[in-house]
Amino acid sequence: MLTPTRIIVLLVASFVASCAASPSYHKSAIAQAPMEARNADYGDSDASSGYASYEVAEEPAPPPTMGMAPTSPGSQPTPKQPQTTKPAPIKPAPGPAAQQKRPMLIYRATINLAVFEARKSIDEVEALAKSLGGYLVQRTDSSIVVRVPAKTFDGALEAVSKVGDELHRQVQVQDVTAEFRDMQIRLKNLQAVRARLTALLDRAKTVEEALRVERELERVAGNIESIKGKLKYFSELIAFSTITVNFQARPAESIRSDVNLPFPWLNRLGLGRLLDLN
Repeated sequence: MLTPTRIIVLLVASFVASCAASPSYHKSAIAQAPMEARNADYGDSDASSGYASYEVAEEPAPPPTMGMAPTSPGSQPTPKQPQTTKPAPIKPAPGPAAQQKRPMLIYRATINLAVFEARKSIDEVEALAKSLGGYLVQRTDSSIVVRVPAKTFDGALEAVSKVGDELHRQVQVQDVTAEFRDMQIRLKNLQAVRARLTALLDRAKTVEEALRVERELERVAGNIESIKGKLKYFSELIAFSTITVNFQARPAESIRSDVNLPFPWLNRLGLGRLLDLN
């Protein structure tokens, strides 16, 4: 027997079956279902509410890239131009042309000293010159010639004068700038002539022509070597100053012979003879 309650249950069951057969209704029903009922199918049960909880974690933003400017989504990052500081200008070292503008001076000095022992004083002057970076040129029993670096000339002269009693000093300064540069120009011209003569020798067609060019080449080569020797000598004198020291014995003290002695026999003997007695 169908009761009203059973009739309502049958109607509801038939309605649910018809809804399940319709796909569009199924989708709309799911869309309209409560969020808690839909979460129950995916997450774990929550003890306090009895429904499943499901949380979607937000994706963290990427860290900023060093040296890159911020960009909008979907655009390529633009590299940031590094800041550079302009280096300070470096002054070039003075070249040979600037160095040749300085005057080329040759220093020479002569000193006469009075000393007790010439040999010992000569050894002292030689050791002094070597300690300053100089060298010995000549040495005799009563004189010595040394050369010291030009930058130490004044100091060396004062040190030498303290070896004994200075009796005489003479200092000479010779400017060889014009002569030195003139020889440099002559050397350059002679080297150019030698190069042309060498080319002519290669093109000589006869033995006579070759001999004539060779003789000229020999003459030019001799002049070149002579100028090179003078330039080397001048360079040595410019770089090292010359000091000549002459030594003299100290003058002996004279003893007066007119001293009155207390005894006449001493006066007859003489003070000089008394001093010579041992």
